[in-house]
Amino acid sequence: MHTVFRIGDVRKIDKKSPLYEVGLKLTADDDQQLRRLTDRIRQETSGNTGWYRLGQLLLKIGQFDKAEELYTALLEQASYDSDNAYLYHQLGCLKDNQGQYKEAASYYETSLKIKRKTLPQDHPSLAATYNNIGLAYNYLGEYPKALEFYEKAHKIKEKALPPNHPDLAISYNNIGAVYNNMGDYSKALEFHEKALKIREKTLPPNHPDLATSYAWIGAVTNDMGNYSKALEFYEKAHKIKEKALPPNHPDLAQSYNNSGAAYNDMGDYSKALESHKKSLEIRRTSLPPNHPKLAYPYKWFGKIYRGMKDYPRALENFEKCLSIRQKALPKNHPDKATTYSDIGDVHRLMGDYEKALLFHRKALKIQENVQCNLLDCATTHINLGETYREMKDYATALTYFQKGLEIRQKKLPKNHPDLAVREGLFLILSFQCSTCKNIVTVETSPKIVASDRRDINVRAQIGGHLCGVRHAGLVKLMGAMNLPSPIRDETYSKWDRNLLQVVKKFSERSMKKAVEETAAAQNSRELTISGDGFWQTRGFQSRHGAAAVLSCHTTPKVLDLEQSDPAKYDSIIKSHRCEKNYDKSSGTMESAAILKIFQRSVAKYGVYYTKYIGDGDSKTFPMLFNKAPYPGKVIEKIEDLNHFSTRMKRGLETIKRDYRGKKLSDGKTIGGQNRLSGDILNDMCGYRGYYTDQAMIHFDNSRLHTESKENNRKRRKENSRPLVQNDEKEQDNDATFDDIDQTNDDYDNTDPVAEATPEDNHSTSDSEEQETDDNKTTSSDDDALDGDDYGYYNPKDKRQWTKEE
Repeated sequence: MHTVFRIGDVRKIDKKSPLYEVGLKLTADDDQQLRRLTDRIRQETSGNTGWYRLGQLLLKIGQFDKAEELYTALLEQASYDSDNAYLYHQLGCLKDNQGQYKEAASYYETSLKIKRKTLPQDHPSLAATYNNIGLAYNYLGEYPKALEFYEKAHKIKEKALPPNHPDLAISYNNIGAVYNNMGDYSKALEFHEKALKIREKTLPPNHPDLATSYAWIGAVTNDMGNYSKALEFYEKAHKIKEKALPPNHPDLAQSYNNSGAAYNDMGDYSKALESHKKSLEIRRTSLPPNHPKLAYPYKWFGKIYRGMKDYPRALENFEKCLSIRQKALPKNHPDKATTYSDIGDVHRLMGDYEKALLFHRKALKIQENVQCNLLDCATTHINLGETYREMKDYATALTYFQKGLEIRQKKLPKNHPDLAVREGLFLILSFQCSTCKNIVTVETSPKIVASDRRDINVRAQIGGHLCGVRHAGLVKLMGAMNLPSPIRDETYSKWDRNLLQVVKKFSERSMKKAVEETAAAQNSRELTISGDGFWQTRGFQSRHGAAAVLSCHTTPKVLDLEQSDPAKYDSIIKSHRCEKNYDKSSGTMESAAILKIFQRSVAKYGVYYTKYIGDGDSKTFPMLFNKAPYPGKVIEKIEDLNHFSTRMKRGLETIKRDYRGKKLSDGKTIGGQNRLSGDILNDMCGYRGYYTDQAMIHFDNSRLHTESKENNRKRRKENSRPLVQNDEKEQDNDATFDDIDQTNDDYDNTDPVAEATPEDNHSTSDSEEQETDDNKTTSSDDDALDGDDYGYYNPKDKRQWTKEE
């Protein structure tokens, strides 16, 4: 008798036999681990008799039916009020654990009545009973009653205990929890901070109760929408628990659960999944297979996947949660109802409205027949209303919405956010006269014409796109501003598809107008344009991108846009899974898209793109040349100075690197003072740098100078204008930079605006307009040459490109 063994290995005797062999080791009398365990069990199962201790133990291990049978038998035999009061209190705890909160409150109140026969109202031993009654009413959603009993318990403790006693902190936390449920977040925060101050004064810095306070403050700030602040408190709580508790303690699982909830609300689903997976891992190792708390991680997985719009996986996890709760909880437990409602919501999102209604009605049947939290019942009514609304059965939908609102009006304070009928940022506010009870409603945003969407929600969605953020970004923004969340993610995505069609139509009109403006500005249907590609992800290995061609105005406008594969691009928007929209090499994506734009320009706009300003891409122009989108017309390439400078600098850096440490013909290395240093490279190759100008002049003269002079002469003869002779001889390809500079002096004698420095390229539009006017006048030294007749590079010309065949 009373011998304790430590279990060693467990193995099956043989394959055919159902028997196992268990290796046991006798524990020593001085086994410290066993002693600590025994002391702890003794504390948790304290009682006057062995039967009472047995009852406590049955509650601890979750044997509620056996505990109820025992307490009922003991109650029939009890002859003293003190025994009756104790047994009714224990039955209340039992019903609490079973989720039968109405019965729990009834047993607690019976216990209180018996105790009040012999004890005054403020006796210290009544505090625990008041506290437990408050807890039951809090679960039932009867927040005013819960607050009343919590405050009674607190007053007793204030009189009986010193001002910094840890039990007062528990009392403050309970009151704070009620205010949080009532939506009075400022008061909730006030009480949780009071609890924290007591614990900071009386407990060591790594005490688990401090972690509880941090977690409560995190929960309130999370409900206020301040997710980053909530995470700070959750992480503080987690650090304490990591130090104070063993690695597989269930409280650590709760800590991961809290962080995961905050990440989910922030839309950071990957981190939310990571946190809840850790929570599940701990609970699997520390709890029995069918423990009710094992259901929580699966519930959160369902919520996260629902937020990610992965509805099959969301449904799978909600069903796992339900399976555990069906085995671990009584038939009509309220937590089963919330799971039924979650499953119904996923079926609604998948468009299976009949199944959605089936599960929501299952939830409502439990909630109406069991005294559960009526606010959960209100949520189910609203979910049913939303399902009927999507089925376009508006009369039935309105009935359920009104029932849900009626419950919330009874149970919540008038300023609670759930009392407002809300759709995203749109609210319907209700004001009731305290005298005549007349209700006036105010809508905070009008409907868009011929639509059921609210103006403020559509504007928020468009604003999100303009700012480069989507639904998750808007959620963070609204949270930072302490505003309600925008429309739900699934609604956002549905509207996005409609918005995309509108944007496409508008962009087509806008691009067509830009083409006509460009043709008018260039006085030709053969246009000079530039082109470029862009990728979703950084780097040129991505195969999800598009390309565009732009006009060559001071402020360029997009003329046409090509996605690599529009059909795949549409599928990306719908599913958000496949990010690839191009099957060939990523290096050919830009050139292939620009070729398509060229090939359709005549049919689409009636224009030819005959002069192409390249960005240094070596593939695009050869493809345009080889594929010849315009039979009989030649496309000219105009080199962009910025890309020329970049390539020139890269080449010089390569030479410098190859010759590093080597002596040149003058006996010196390539680097060093007054040699090819970094500053010299920047001067030579920086934007419109002096040496870059000279290199471009050399490049221009060697390729185009002769052709340009011939073209100018032909134009002058056609216009019957006098030809200005150039006294200088044409330079050959080996001419020095200085000679080239001198040769072009005749062409540099332009008007003051054309002589603007490189920095003036960023001048205001007024200066640019002045430049356009001046280009229409003739200069004193070249009265026949207008601004558009430069057939070669001029370093003082404000344009940033030169021709190259």
